[in-house]
Amino acid sequence: MTIFDFNDIHSHTPGNGRVLSVDITDPCDIARIGPEQYFTVGVHPWHADRLFDQDLFERLIGSPYCVGIGECGIDLRRGPEIRIQECVLRRQLDMAQTSGLPVVLHIVGAVDRLLALRKEYGQDMTWIVHGFRGKAATARQLCDAGIHISLGKKYQSDIIDSIAPEFIHRETD
Repeated sequence: MTIFDFNDIHSHTPGNGRVLSVDITDPCDIARIGPEQYFTVGVHPWHADRLFDQDLFERLIGSPYCVGIGECGIDLRRGPEIRIQECVLRRQLDMAQTSGLPVVLHIVGAVDRLLALRKEYGQDMTWIVHGFRGKAATARQLCDAGIHISLGKKYQSDIIDSIAPEFIHRETD
């Protein structure tokens, strides 16, 4: 299974047909991974300064039920200083590159930084900006860089007609 085999590629509620988003820094999140629950695992940018078990992180990434790394990213409005967020994001991008897993990104106010990282890492990796609420022009810019977007309950409707359907995904977050 790949992340794109699911109708709901990003959820914080376990369930069939959903990809559960798990923050490796939160033991309660980890405990929600049930049998046959597909999930992504990462360090949320708000928690980039928290300690976590790197061995457990790597074991979870190796699970056949892990379909991605994240949610990870950069949030210019909340969380530890950006230098720390970007350092932790880079470590996860490196892990994704090694594992071949897609990356689910939490990006707030940092599209330019994301696009710069995309140029640096190249377009061979699958990246998805989750919970996208931006403008259609920004969505097109991301898709032109080969970055997918995932839409939750709130989004600008003109996005649907602005980008190729294969770059649009659904989520419940």
